[in-house]
Amino acid sequence: MDETMNLTDCMRSFEEAWLEEFKQEATKGSVEAQITYSQMLLKGIGTGRPNVNLGLQYLRNASRRSAEACLRLGKMYFKGKYFPANITQAYFYLRLATLYRCKCGKFAEEYHAKRVSNVHLCYPTEATELLKLLPNDPHLEQKFKEEFASWKEIR
Repeated sequence: MDETMNLTDCMRSFEEAWLEEFKQEATKGSVEAQITYSQMLLKGIGTGRPNVNLGLQYLRNASRRSAEACLRLGKMYFKGKYFPANITQAYFYLRLATLYRCKCGKFAEEYHAKRVSNVHLCYPTEATELLKLLPNDPHLEQKFKEEFASWKEIR
């Protein structure tokens, strides 16, 4: 690093390096890297401008193996962040997140009974809570089943 580099340039340099490192790991299939890389792309970290399409692509890829990715997508569709809100897609990804196994381990009982809250975020549980905020529409569940059948076939 150049001693005369100002703080902004220094941070930009680190962001660009991190973006490239996460891109390499995400491309190799690391789910955690796909989630982080997608967030960097969505926020424009390392590039200065968001790349919503590519960020969503990586997050959708991660959703095949991650409740966290599903929850993030569900929240984005629910809130209309980065694109218009879409309740059907919000339901799909939130419902998909509920299909993943809870990884709460020895804190499961305490966490799910709301006796502790600072242990971690349980993605399937949070998705279940968010689903309660969506309209109670049987059409959404039917649409989920149809889309899930197609989603399972794609590899």
